[in-house]
Amino acid sequence: MKRQYTLFAFFLILVAIWYSFYSLTPHPQPDDENIDDSTFSVSRAFEHVKKIAEKPHPTGSANHTQVRNYIVQELQSYGLEVQTQEGYSLNASGGFTYPRNILARIKGTGNGDAIAVMSHYDSRNFFVPGAGDAGSGVATVIEGIRAYLAKEESPKNDIVIIITDAEEFGLNGADLFVKNHPWIKDIKLIFNFEARGSGGPSNTILETNQGNTQLISEFAKANPSHPLASSLFYSIYKMLPNDTDSTVFREIADVDSFFFAFIDDHFDYHTALDTPERLDMTSLGHQGSYIMPMLTYFSQADLSSLKAETDDVYTNLPLFGVVHYPFTWIWPMIIIGLLLLLFLVGYGVSKKSISLKRVAVGFLPFLISLILCGLIGNFTWPLLKVMYPEYNEIVQGFTYNGAYYIFFLTLLCTSICFFSYRYFYKERDTPNFVVAPLIFWWLINVIVALQLRGAAFFIIPFYVVLIALFVLIQQKKPNALLLALLCLPAIFIIAPLVYFFPVGLGLKILVASGVLSVFLFGLLLPVVGLLKMKRLWGVVSLLTALAVFFMAHLESGFSEENPKPNSLMYELDSATNKAYWKTYDATLDEWTRGYFEDTSTNNAQQLDLNNKYGTAVTYASAAPVKRLETPSIQVTKNDTLAVETDYYHVKFISNRDANRLYFFADKQVSFEDFIVNGLSAPSIEDKGITFHVFEKRWSDRLLSVRIATKDTLHMRFKLKRDQELPLITYSEHKYDLLTNDQFSIPKRAKYMTPKSVRGNNNTIVTGTIDLNKLYRKPKQDSLTVAPGNSL
Repeated sequence: MKRQYTLFAFFLILVAIWYSFYSLTPHPQPDDENIDDSTFSVSRAFEHVKKIAEKPHPTGSANHTQVRNYIVQELQSYGLEVQTQEGYSLNASGGFTYPRNILARIKGTGNGDAIAVMSHYDSRNFFVPGAGDAGSGVATVIEGIRAYLAKEESPKNDIVIIITDAEEFGLNGADLFVKNHPWIKDIKLIFNFEARGSGGPSNTILETNQGNTQLISEFAKANPSHPLASSLFYSIYKMLPNDTDSTVFREIADVDSFFFAFIDDHFDYHTALDTPERLDMTSLGHQGSYIMPMLTYFSQADLSSLKAETDDVYTNLPLFGVVHYPFTWIWPMIIIGLLLLLFLVGYGVSKKSISLKRVAVGFLPFLISLILCGLIGNFTWPLLKVMYPEYNEIVQGFTYNGAYYIFFLTLLCTSICFFSYRYFYKERDTPNFVVAPLIFWWLINVIVALQLRGAAFFIIPFYVVLIALFVLIQQKKPNALLLALLCLPAIFIIAPLVYFFPVGLGLKILVASGVLSVFLFGLLLPVVGLLKMKRLWGVVSLLTALAVFFMAHLESGFSEENPKPNSLMYELDSATNKAYWKTYDATLDEWTRGYFEDTSTNNAQQLDLNNKYGTAVTYASAAPVKRLETPSIQVTKNDTLAVETDYYHVKFISNRDANRLYFFADKQVSFEDFIVNGLSAPSIEDKGITFHVFEKRWSDRLLSVRIATKDTLHMRFKLKRDQELPLITYSEHKYDLLTNDQFSIPKRAKYMTPKSVRGNNNTIVTGTIDLNKLYRKPKQDSLTVAPGNSL
């Protein structure tokens, strides 16, 4: 084989690696305003994003009302009859609020069965504009519906538009719709548009209680232009503490759904950086490439046959679209694959193309590379946090320069592989050395079949590289270009995962990138093994890795474009009349340092606010006591005819227009019944046992409330008469620390931004309701507490 052909094949592999990423998303022109009316326009969708995410708009805020009015007016301008659904919602996690959903329906010619397109219009809190999450989703729905209606087609199935509220608080808008709206009985399938960042390709995740075979088959027939679909993604998604509105529809109403979400630039997620200016237009275009074929195909499809008992493994391959096959094929493919590998090794030995001794030697460079790269990947993130302590402030676990570290580690591992194989390689060793990575990749498939069946498509590269091994055995001078083509499936399946794992799970999972880099190198040995001057390629990879690390170092600091997250809260304990400054920051800066000269946390309450990133208060110090208006609380006890139990009624009124409330009680306290503003606690079933969230709790947090109306909060619960009555602690939050006249908090510097943690920028009033103390005497039936006092 001529050397130049081998080099050309190697560069073809490099191009394929680039294309494996490029092909994931559509690439719309920057200006598509003049395209046909029936085509999804990214520019028009982006105009909606700018309107929706102009300001933060959490549930219950004035900006939230303005965004709702804008969405209603846009949908009405298309001739749709729009309605709003509102009411109290108490979810299965003890989250209570008053969502206001936006709904519309396009009637079809069929029997009333419907598909639904969905997103949510509330933003996370009072400093998050919500351009990606989920202004982009709402804009996708609005523009998608406009383009569909412009086609003037008559759908067979009804099309329901659901723009939910209070998704960020606890999926309460979806909860309200599923439990109370009559349209739920008609909806057979949902397409939900979401985001967990501000860029990157949009992943397709499937939510179903049954098998996915028919859903995946129909999705493939819909033929979106750039599907990024993987059964692995959903397998991992189910392991994480992340739910969407789709989850509510699946769990309560057994309605299947696809949801589409881009997850890159995770550092913008739930922060003040989630602005229209930082939203990737390609990501918005990718959402548009999903909604149009989904509406076109499923508006005419038979929705009665979407349920299935069997599951399919599925993934997407460039040029091929969605590839899927039944789970029942997994073990036969694994067993047959092993038999074929053994046959090829035996055949190669008989042809004197394979030497068992050299096959054994081939395990050494692979294992050396695998162990070294696994160790380096495992310790890279802890070491980076030592080198750059400021990285601890980014709670999402993915730094602004995180992509550089992925590329650095990948190049470093590639360099290690080149050096390892260069040391052991001899002439004509390529077929010998391909065997070791194939055996280990086969073992990975066995583990996958046992533990993570969604990744069973990993067997595809195994089979294709087996063919490459056969070519190496047959041809003394193998065709490098043919071998490069046979390596393409391995590249298209594995290369994106090298990047997606740390993007999706944080840089703590860089070990996955390191290990996958070694496996990819091993599966590319049919071409890479033919390269001469492996030492030179190792040096090139190493120097490039160091250059990338240097670039990451130059971008490691904070700036106006990539600001430092920080946090500050003021808490008044009304029970003791003491006040505290609090922060979640690991490293104090010039904005926070002055409040924490005394960094003792011994006297400050540590209430569990259930932050998804597991962050906790790091510093607390004494603060001056300010006159914050405390809530009015009335407690009443009602004796029941039952000998064993009594009812207690707590009426809670915020006197300072607070935004959020939390209530805590020892998790060992079991409430036999719990009603909030007329809503009973929803039931949960686990292992055949039915209970409600206030009966069995996994933390001391009892109830969380997003205040969306001026209504009084009424809590009515039943306790056993002979049990120790609980001490209930409340924590009342208002987002006004920087605007309250009693404080003189300076603005953050331009290179700072509020950290995505609960309570940030809030003034907090805490207090207690001690039922045991109140009702120690049997004749004491009720007590009203005036503002400013605690029970």
